[in-house]
Amino acid sequence: MQPSSPCSFSGGFKYQVFLSFRGSDTRNGFIGHLYKALSDKGIHTFIDDNNLQRGDEITPSLVNAIEESRIFIPVFSINYASSSFCLDELVHIFHCYKTKGRLILPIFYGVDPSHVRHLSGSYGEHLTKHEERFQSNKKNMERLQHWKAALNQTANLSGYHFSHGYEYKFIGKIVKCISNKINRVFLHVAEYPVGLQSRVQQVKLLLDEGSDDEVHMVGIYGIGGVGKSTLAKEIYNFIGDQFEGDVSEGIPIIKERLCRKKILLIIDDVDNMKQLQVLAGGLDWFGPGTRVIITTRDKHLLTNHEIKRTYAVKELYGTEAHELLRWMAFKNDKVPSSYEDILNRAVSYASGLPIAIEIVGSNLFRKSIEEWKYTLDGYEKIPNKKIQEILKVSYDALEEQEQSVFLDIACCFKGWGLPEVKEILHAHYGGSITHIIQVLTEKSLIKVGYHERSCTYGVILHDLLEDMGKEIIRQESPKKHEKRSRLWLQEDIIQVLEKNTENDDVEIISLNCGLTEEIIVWNGKAFEKMRSLKTLIIKVGLLTKLESLNAGGCIKLKSFPPLKLPSLTKLKLSRCDLPVSFQNLTGVTLISIEGHGMFTLSSFISKMPELFAIYVYNHHLLISKSSSSMSSNVRCLCIKESNLSDECLPIVLGWFPHLRELRLNKSNIKILPECLKECRHLSDLDVDDCKFLEEVRGIPPNLACFSALNCESLNSSSRRMLVNQEEVRGFRSGSSTKA
Repeated sequence: MQPSSPCSFSGGFKYQVFLSFRGSDTRNGFIGHLYKALSDKGIHTFIDDNNLQRGDEITPSLVNAIEESRIFIPVFSINYASSSFCLDELVHIFHCYKTKGRLILPIFYGVDPSHVRHLSGSYGEHLTKHEERFQSNKKNMERLQHWKAALNQTANLSGYHFSHGYEYKFIGKIVKCISNKINRVFLHVAEYPVGLQSRVQQVKLLLDEGSDDEVHMVGIYGIGGVGKSTLAKEIYNFIGDQFEGDVSEGIPIIKERLCRKKILLIIDDVDNMKQLQVLAGGLDWFGPGTRVIITTRDKHLLTNHEIKRTYAVKELYGTEAHELLRWMAFKNDKVPSSYEDILNRAVSYASGLPIAIEIVGSNLFRKSIEEWKYTLDGYEKIPNKKIQEILKVSYDALEEQEQSVFLDIACCFKGWGLPEVKEILHAHYGGSITHIIQVLTEKSLIKVGYHERSCTYGVILHDLLEDMGKEIIRQESPKKHEKRSRLWLQEDIIQVLEKNTENDDVEIISLNCGLTEEIIVWNGKAFEKMRSLKTLIIKVGLLTKLESLNAGGCIKLKSFPPLKLPSLTKLKLSRCDLPVSFQNLTGVTLISIEGHGMFTLSSFISKMPELFAIYVYNHHLLISKSSSSMSSNVRCLCIKESNLSDECLPIVLGWFPHLRELRLNKSNIKILPECLKECRHLSDLDVDDCKFLEEVRGIPPNLACFSALNCESLNSSSRRMLVNQEEVRGFRSGSSTKA
């Protein structure tokens, strides 16, 4: 038993031809001769023997005969439209044409085709009589509209018109055409066609079936192995009968031979512009009604050829992927329940790629669960070679720089926001990075879609393409990690850093520390020996055990992600205030901040109850006069090269009643306030290089060390006081610099 596929063709029909006709007009003449000629050629033809015509509507037996026929020949004669039975039959025939891709070959026997098309002449008269008969019946009036539509649309299809001449010659042409159609070989689509029906219907909409007044080109694109060729072959089998000629691939001199014919042309696996120009140069090459289907991995080729109707083949997911894998691995839709978990794992590995599902399923046919596990474990380390070869075709067609960007993304930037990726890779490739990303997108190697994590457009990469890129890098040096251009596995990176040797190969390192709870230690100087290193990415994870965060020197650091740092004790920042995204800083004892920026001192006090030391360098302080913050644990406060004012200094001193060390070097203060006398725990005070300091009003009672070097504006009374203190306590002041 094989899986059912309603639109998958095997070429098997009960009847090759179905004749629809008005018996009183043609049964004993033209239809009889046509039926005999078809039968003599061995063409199995259905002809109504009147037993199936009972009452005013077609019978279920006749409906079955229509459903089981491949080609329909409605013979439009003078009285065809007088029969409601014939008209119902035609509606059902046209439904099969639209939904099942069957061929209709209309014969206009003794009538003007325009009368059928425009519902005039005898056809208009008969339909008027039907309308008069149906006036009081809404259901029959709807039925009448279906008749009119079927007549009009069928009459617009290519067919044969007989008005005079030899009937046998006319019949000979019809039989020859039918013979050519039924001898058409159906293309092999797939052993187990799964998920094709919906995709065929979507492409059929793009093909605009039934419109014979113009030529349509449709491009089918997607990554290798996603099923582009399979879909094109299925469409060929589905609608091929409707054309005067069909070409599956590689016919030369198409323009000269087929320029006046309505043909179906399929050009498979196009990879360069010249192929399209030679095989399908323009719409004027073909006759009206022609359909050209092109499959490619490169959407840009379709754009360049001005093909506006395109279809991106989607991967198989959910039930479709499971169904295909079951048929490939078990040749049956029923699978032992013990295999369900490993089956899900195999589907996950294939990531919806039909060719991957087929290869994996074939390799696992009649294998035990343990063998399945062993095989899939191996694929996760080293990808399947057959899948690699299929996917690598698109990669091999890239320019060198395009290959490099693809490898960067596959190894390090999958799932990142597009602006982030462009900003980082711009440093490597300059302004060309935007164009390169567009090329990779058009060649179906990456996608750009909305990324929830970054709330922006991000880079999306198929899992197997990611595996392919990483395998290319692994093959640069299968055994020596330090010889690879890109490193992303934690164990490989740590091993290279611990070796701490000269390295000219590594260009990008992407380290995700959040994947392990192990303590990672290495000599940071190892990076100095990586002369080709362009980008270093360190993902720090949750950092629940981080004790020291030193972001000093990171002057372009704009922001931090939301972090909970329960183990943090030391924090060093540059040119920014305490990040509002930081949470749970209750264990911090030391904070250091430097560089130009805004700094709200009170924000630290309220968030860090264990804070012991604060160091602020070259920063603009923001101090709230109304703040009642106080920290009894802070022992050391160092505020250097800041805008600290005389008005704010007493406020700051009030926040730290147990302060022991105070350093105000190069501050803007003019006065050391009298309230310093109340700082009973302060033993070390440094105001060196405070060039605006004019007056010292108070000195802490237990001060042991006081330095006021290079305080050029100090008044004489304060100088005398400090000189006296120097003699008593060993304080230092004056214009010299510290030893």
